[in-house]
Amino acid sequence: MREFLPAQGQARGVYLHLHGGGWVIGGADMQDTMLLALADHAQVAVLSVHYRLAPEHPYPAAPDDCEAAALWLLDHCGFWPD
Repeated sequence: MREFLPAQGQARGVYLHLHGGGWVIGGADMQDTMLLALADHAQVAVLSVHYRLAPEHPYPAAPDDCEAAALWLLDHCGFWPD
């Protein structure tokens, strides 16, 4: 997972980014500039998932990685009461 934080001030929330590519092409690092700008302008922490790609990692590896990242975020970011 890649992390982008606002340059100034406290993050007011979290945005979980899943890059496009149909589980086959692209990568989390291809949108760094846009995600950094989003973090700064929206004052949010941006987490970008680097999921496994097919064909080296057949379906459902990529969506499983994305689900694991979302569940980790829910467990570690304090949004839900105990």
